[in-house]
Amino acid sequence: MGKKDARVEKEKNVEAFEDHCEAIDRILINGKVGESYNIGSGCEKSIKEIADYLLTRFNKDESYITYIESRPSHDARYLLDHTKIKNELNWEPRTSFDVGIEKTVDWYIKNEQWWRPLLGRNIIDESKWSNIK
Repeated sequence: MGKKDARVEKEKNVEAFEDHCEAIDRILINGKVGESYNIGSGCEKSIKEIADYLLTRFNKDESYITYIESRPSHDARYLLDHTKIKNELNWEPRTSFDVGIEKTVDWYIKNEQWWRPLLGRNIIDESKWSNIK
């Protein structure tokens, strides 16, 4: 296992696929031309929290986590303020984190024939990033 990286504590915006698609539909139908709308869930989870959830879900231990160095200029937080789309287009996410992640896990379990062939393709070698100045 690699060394622990602070990246695992960084926050991510977590949203369900259906909520995201509904928001895009709302923007296309009711949004103003030229306006920008953030689609966010208001649900903030660290990568470590998500990893711990999945480890528990699959009854695995922390040895399945590989710690890597952060890439240069890695943002500490990704959380979108969706106040504008809520106020102007009456859109809010409806799916909780627990329900959304379970739906995602179930999809991957049921659709292995779709994603399995993609493993190993277009692998990014992050080790080269440590040499960038």
